[in-house]
Amino acid sequence: MSALGTVAVGFVGTGIGWLLTRQTAKDVREWSKEDAKKARVWARETEAADGFNRALLEIVDIVRDDGIAAQHQLEDAYKEWATAWVRSTVIPDGHELNERYRAVGQIIDRALREMRYAPDGAQFKLNRLIRATTNARRAVTAFVREEELPPRTFPSSDQLKALVTTDARDPDCYKKLDLWLMANPEPA
Repeated sequence: MSALGTVAVGFVGTGIGWLLTRQTAKDVREWSKEDAKKARVWARETEAADGFNRALLEIVDIVRDDGIAAQHQLEDAYKEWATAWVRSTVIPDGHELNERYRAVGQIIDRALREMRYAPDGAQFKLNRLIRATTNARRAVTAFVREEELPPRTFPSSDQLKALVTTDARDPDCYKKLDLWLMANPEPA
């Protein structure tokens, strides 16, 4: 091969190398942008999950006193729940974490309605609310650790609608829920 051919092959090789390096650098920039975007989304999601966790802890503190919650305590707990719910919009709708948190709000709302409309026949036990918050907190912890969510120990909001009758004066209005809770115990 002549010197001119060797130089030509060298230029072609250098040109190809330069193009590959340029493309690789472009790919790295694109990957970096995508990674940065994912990191920002993840930061917002974990911030919302942390808000859930703080609200759940506050709910437990509000109602924990002596096992009997007054209406104003449940109203305060519901406000805590609702504030964190509004801030959670960055967690994708339909995500299991949202569903577990929604069930906490639903059981607080149920207890409030029962206290308002059937104060004499109120059958609400705070252990149900504590169970709902524990279920949601375990899900928050797994979500933040990027682990698989643990099995439910409290029903979803849709299941809850089917398990609790609408009449708070019905002596068996929580019977199905209590059976569900017994069949799905807390982990040891």
